[in-house]
Amino acid sequence: MFLGPAPGTLTDDRALDAWIADHLGTAQHTCGTVSMGPAVDQYGRVHRIAGLRVADTSILPDAPVRGPAATAVLIGELVADAMRRALT
Repeated sequence: MFLGPAPGTLTDDRALDAWIADHLGTAQHTCGTVSMGPAVDQYGRVHRIAGLRVADTSILPDAPVRGPAATAVLIGELVADAMRRALT
């Protein structure tokens, strides 16, 4: 089973452009929108806003090399652990 464009499509620029527009997309994993340092500390606490924390991939400076799911879970666990320790 061939999943790419039909062989004739590869020799026709317009047909190839149309195939690309119809079949290719993008998936983005937004990271770094709430940078650690300027916006939050190492425990996810937002500077100058008491009681607010960020516990997702937005605190990363760069996107992970692989899918971000495991990294997002780890960040959540670490921030939750910091919150738990702060209460005891």
